[in-house]
Amino acid sequence: VVDFSTTVSPPGTDDFVPADFFSVRWRGMVRSLATGACTFMTKTSSSAGSTGREGVRLRAAGLHLEDLTLLIDAWDGPAAVYTATLQFEGERLYDLELDYRDTYGSSRLTLFWSSES
Repeated sequence: VVDFSTTVSPPGTDDFVPADFFSVRWRGMVRSLATGACTFMTKTSSSAGSTGREGVRLRAAGLHLEDLTLLIDAWDGPAAVYTATLQFEGERLYDLELDYRDTYGSSRLTLFWSSES
C-alpha cells in the first residue's frame, strides 16, 4: 500500500522539508473483497542503532476519518515492525491514515496488508 524511502536527501527541497526530523501523513482507502480479518503491518528502518527511532501511527475507519480508530501507535517505536488486525466487511471501503516520523539518517516506511481470503 505504501513504500516510502529516502537516503540522506530530503523528500523534497531543503526549502520545504529538512533531510532529518520530518513527518509525513498519507490518507487513502482500502477495500477488502471478503468479510474477515485483515492484518496491517508497518515496517520502518527504525532501530536503536544508527538510524534512530522512526515513529509510525496507523488509523482506520469504516466511513469517515473523524471516526478513526488507532491501530498502531509507535510514535517512538524502538522496533522496526508493528502489526494490527481489523475485522473487515466484504466489499466495503475503509479509510486509512498513516503517519510517519523520521529522526535522522536514511528513512524507510512500508505498509502492507493481507486478508484471510
